[in-house]
Amino acid sequence: MLRSNYVVRCLVVIALGFAAAPAQAQQTWTGTTSFEWNTATNWSTTVPLPTDLVTFGGAVPGTVTITTTPATALGLVFNSGSSYTITGAPGLTIGSSGIVTSSVGTNTINSDITLGATQSWTNGSTSALTIGNINFSTFALTLGASNAGASNITGNISTGGTGGITVNSTGTGTTTLSGVNTYSGTTTLTAGILRATNASALGSGSLQLNGGALQLAGDSATNFGRNTTVGGNSSIFADRVTPGTGVFQTMGTLSIGAFTLTNNVGGFVTSGNAG
Repeated sequence: MLRSNYVVRCLVVIALGFAAAPAQAQQTWTGTTSFEWNTATNWSTTVPLPTDLVTFGGAVPGTVTITTTPATALGLVFNSGSSYTITGAPGLTIGSSGIVTSSVGTNTINSDITLGATQSWTNGSTSALTIGNINFSTFALTLGASNAGASNITGNISTGGTGGITVNSTGTGTTTLSGVNTYSGTTTLTAGILRATNASALGSGSLQLNGGALQLAGDSATNFGRNTTVGGNSSIFADRVTPGTGVFQTMGTLSIGAFTLTNNVGGFVTSGNAG
């Protein structure tokens, strides 16, 4: 009997522990009142909390503005054919669910983003996802495409720690870094296409090529200056930002090991040599 009571008490404690776990909430944009993020009546229930997954599902597309108070969300989901732009100086903190698109709409986030956790952003659409400034804080970011849509990081990427970027795509969409980036973590290309369009685009850390294709693009000869380790068969394309005569792009030290690194000419080189 004593053993039986002990087992029952343990089961009750375990059950209570599971019951105490908070459920993930979801807030869906309705735009009922205005285009202001921080207005409760523009959402299915209320203004999103850091534990809320935010969905833009097609209701009242347009520019959503963050004013007065910084916005927070566990993650963002764009899953309609409509296009959205999120803007506003107070900024947006995104948690561990990251960003997922699965629509044909073109979506843009001009509001500065701060990472609230290590996360992934996946463009699963055939249209572009465009992002402005990003602050890694102490976290890392994985970018990727699972369709043909591009992921364009046009702003500057900074960090308060050693967070880095991994590009891991299963689709054909290109991930482009074009800001003056100061993040100090490793940039890792695992699969897919990563395009860098200025000397600082790949941050200040090292570069790891484990697969995929790296496009180094500049209309004049550019030193990207990243010490590079090849950990899998990969390709590098010397390219331009606009069509024209080929130029030579350079890196830092290169360690290839037993793998194959293939050099190619990019699609914007119309004549001459490039490398």
